[in-house]
Amino acid sequence: MKRYQCRAYPTGEWQSLARSFGCAQMVLNDAIVVRQTSRLAYLNYFGSYWETGGEGA
Repeated sequence: MKRYQCRAYPTGEWQSLARSFGCAQMVLNDAIVVRQTSRLAYLNYFGSYWETGGEGA
């Protein structure tokens, strides 16, 4: 069985559209990382409070 490898490159308007979607994906990934780290920090801060039934650490 013979395999062929083909790659298509966007031109003109498609190239700017592809760049915009790439930037949007990077922003989305950064937002997800910020959300996850802030959620973990929140849980670490209040985790001991919830585990002890409100008595604190």
